[in-house]
Amino acid sequence: MPKTELRPILAIQEKEEITILNFFGPIAEKWFEDEKCFDEAEVAKAFAAVNPNKPIDIYINSPGGSVASALAINGILSRHKAGITIHVTGLAASAATLITSLKNAKTVISKGSLFMIHNPMSSAYGNAEELEKQIDVLNKCAESMRSIYMEKSGLDEKEIKSLMDAETWFTAEEAVEKGFADEIDNSEQVSAYMKDDHILAIAGKEWDLQNLRKPSKEMLMSKKPEDPKPAAKVEDTQIVAKAEEHKTEAMTAEKLNAEHPDLFKAIVAEAVQSERKRIQSLSEIDNGANHDLVMKAMFEEPMTAEQVAIETIKMQKSQSDKHAKALTEDAQALAGDLAGADNAEGALPQDKDAESRAQLVAAVHSQLAKINGYKK
Repeated sequence: MPKTELRPILAIQEKEEITILNFFGPIAEKWFEDEKCFDEAEVAKAFAAVNPNKPIDIYINSPGGSVASALAINGILSRHKAGITIHVTGLAASAATLITSLKNAKTVISKGSLFMIHNPMSSAYGNAEELEKQIDVLNKCAESMRSIYMEKSGLDEKEIKSLMDAETWFTAEEAVEKGFADEIDNSEQVSAYMKDDHILAIAGKEWDLQNLRKPSKEMLMSKKPEDPKPAAKVEDTQIVAKAEEHKTEAMTAEKLNAEHPDLFKAIVAEAVQSERKRIQSLSEIDNGANHDLVMKAMFEEPMTAEQVAIETIKMQKSQSDKHAKALTEDAQALAGDLAGADNAEGALPQDKDAESRAQLVAAVHSQLAKINGYKK
């Protein structure tokens, strides 16, 4: 399969009074194995770097793609507060027309550009029930598409459905006549021709129309023009790099102090007061046993009083566990010594009177009392 020239397909450029976006390529679906596409996530990321109060010019050359992604992009663009002008500079086909049919936008189509609408398509695999679900999805997508086209063009649903059923291609003039575009840009002529029986070359891009109806010969040039040039208005740049480039510059302490000295002083005073409260709270929970932990939290590895309290409890539990283990081991050792004394030569006989045995028990408890505060 022939391959289109690979270039970045989504770019952004900020100018003093306007923001320019390029949408060049398929929507969320690759038409060639190593081709790039754009989707709603990339468009949303682009809009994160766009001034919402600044007008936008969008240049589009797209064969379409995912209806779901195109509908999502339509929703993202519709929330922009300032004016939007969409320029069709080549092809707007299939799902791409859902972007150009934005209700709050002015759509300008370059002379020689092409416009195509049809019913949504899908491939499916499964049993009858699964296929019926897919049909239901396609019908709902078609309904959403008709609604958008009706609102943009002013045509009734019956005519829109008829145009979609026929997979209709429009010239720039016909797109304006039907209301899918608002005006023609006569300042440039877009070149379009069939490279072979299914590859459409238009405005410097190549799109595979193998599974679609082809535009009529009257809509196209008979042969390749001498110097086909893309109608792009923006130097192509990867959207991620451009979005990063246009992010708001980080506000350093020095810059904040220079530009907003009163705010800087207030922030510093609040930070100092907050640190004093932290140190005071830590001092109040210093019980001696956790002194080293408190000092570390104050100056080496900053922690709040609440965090130190939790660490103190963990430390005390660990110490308590070690203490209990030591007591158990000492008691077991003493018990073993006494047992040995009972069987040793000169030990008290088993039938010794109760008073002697009581004295022996008292001696055991006396010894245990010396081990970390043992009580009877």
